[in-house]
Amino acid sequence: MRLDLEETAVMNDPLKELLDDTTNKIGLYLDCLDWEEDEIQAAMRRHPRAADTLWHSNMLLCPNDNGRLTTEWVFRSHCRELLERVAAGEDTRPATDAEICCMTLAIATRTPIRSTASAMHMRLWHRAFPGKPILRDDEITGYETVRGTKMDDLERETRAKLAVKDRVLGTITCAGQHHGVTVNCAYAPAPQLALAQ
Repeated sequence: MRLDLEETAVMNDPLKELLDDTTNKIGLYLDCLDWEEDEIQAAMRRHPRAADTLWHSNMLLCPNDNGRLTTEWVFRSHCRELLERVAAGEDTRPATDAEICCMTLAIATRTPIRSTASAMHMRLWHRAFPGKPILRDDEITGYETVRGTKMDDLERETRAKLAVKDRVLGTITCAGQHHGVTVNCAYAPAPQLALAQ
């Protein structure tokens, strides 16, 4: 039995879509790894005393399935906030400004959001993406004056609700090499001295 060429093309379309989708996702993930590495290196320069911990914090920065969070400038902001928390010894589980902005945008595409949520979004947007303002500083100040306390409460609640429970460093182990280069890492085991015989 011989398949018609049109039938073969139709059968291959789902496979081609699957392969294209997989290739795109892998490419995006690799891009995120490059951006993540850039942000880790920058954080290590800003916080040399926490450099070893920052170097080992890459697993905290994994992109999620939220398509907006894998946009370069959004993802970089997300990474910077988490790395600043690592350097300061703060909790890395609460949602980042970028994560909350992505969520409020997703909600706003489905239903209108209340004025306090909108104001909170504006506040976090300006903090997370200072190079991409959507309001003037005086407009942000106006929101803060009118809704500041309510925004604070909503921000705390949203950070807690969107927290990533397993986004913690845990126990860090190091083989004494970073990217194949021998380093004097605080998490590497102490060198064993040969006993005199």
